[in-house]
Amino acid sequence: MSPKILVLGGGFAGVRAALDLSKLLPNGDITLISKSSYHCFVPDLYEIATAIIKNEHRADFKNLRGTVNIPLDEIFGKTKVKVIIDEIKNIDLVRQVVNTTKENLEYNYLVICLGSTTNYKNIEGAQNFSHPFKTTEDALNIRNDIDELVSKSPRPIEVVIAGGGFTGCELSAELSGFLSKLSTTHKKGLGKIAVLQSKDAILSGMSKWAQDEALKRLKKLKVIILTNHKIQKITQAEIVCENQERLTFDYLIWTTGIKSAFTNINGIKLNNRGQIKVSKTLNIENFPDVFAVGDIAEFWDEKGNALVPQTAWVAIGQAKIAARNIASSYNNLKLKKYSPLSPVFIVPVGQKFAISNMFGLNTKGLFVWFARRLVSLKYLTSVLSPNKALLLWLQGARIYIKNDT
Repeated sequence: MSPKILVLGGGFAGVRAALDLSKLLPNGDITLISKSSYHCFVPDLYEIATAIIKNEHRADFKNLRGTVNIPLDEIFGKTKVKVIIDEIKNIDLVRQVVNTTKENLEYNYLVICLGSTTNYKNIEGAQNFSHPFKTTEDALNIRNDIDELVSKSPRPIEVVIAGGGFTGCELSAELSGFLSKLSTTHKKGLGKIAVLQSKDAILSGMSKWAQDEALKRLKKLKVIILTNHKIQKITQAEIVCENQERLTFDYLIWTTGIKSAFTNINGIKLNNRGQIKVSKTLNIENFPDVFAVGDIAEFWDEKGNALVPQTAWVAIGQAKIAARNIASSYNNLKLKKYSPLSPVFIVPVGQKFAISNMFGLNTKGLFVWFARRLVSLKYLTSVLSPNKALLLWLQGARIYIKNDT
């Protein structure tokens, strides 16, 4: 009998798991459930939030969305994977049933990869007075809001980014150029961009070299970096930090902290961020046929003595292991342990410049920025046909390069 396999989520982990399962178990009954009909290439959202569009016609925004939103039908069109666009209401691990708004689906194997959402950390005013940066629509809202603010404000605007990790650094660098262009277009004074980081350095957890190079680059782009600034409270136009410093802002973007996007799961206890604790083979204690991967999974890296980071590349790596282990379980073979690879990073920091530790070497500059674009192309070819991947990559490149000129 063909195994019924449900893959929950259409992000990096879900797409990779479903594609691999379709190859490893060609006779399997594989269904992917996603609330969106698109797979979002999240690493390029900062480009969407700072895109230069001259005429701003509806078609222009459609093309812009299309550079990061990949239809699931295009990804799975030539596979046997069934795609259901629906919202998941409940997961019952005991009864082996997933409830959606339209139906109840039973399974033999389950892969939970429902991603993450913005974590406001119970900070007063954070959700009401800041703007999230997790989706394509979030990025477009930020772009359009800042454009409108610059055009209407009688003085230069102040943009604050809460969080000095990868996302905050990439976005602040790109916003520097975007604000400069907007000030010229609208004939206004140049606005300010500040990054608030609760810890003593940006890119926390990365090498001292990476932190120093990112700081140097951002300062060159006139981005203000404020470390050891932990936010206590936010009002409509003011941020109050724990050190009692008060900062004014016109627009606040929230990039600090995430939590699981889905927590309505019967049969297990979640951690304080809504994550599912998984074994070394990525399945769940007492539920060996259920796997959790990506942002929703809590996996302890014994070598690094830390939880694995919640990144796209970790999600993809875990999804590959989960798919392989489901195939192995079905064929009564030994499961493979997930072993996190040494983290390789490429951080774009504005105007065709990036820093990286590729090949074990500290590198920076235009070459590294181009390498980052090639990494994007490589990913696209892993989920689309070569022709479609190249066309989508070129479409994005034409738009993104304008952001850096």
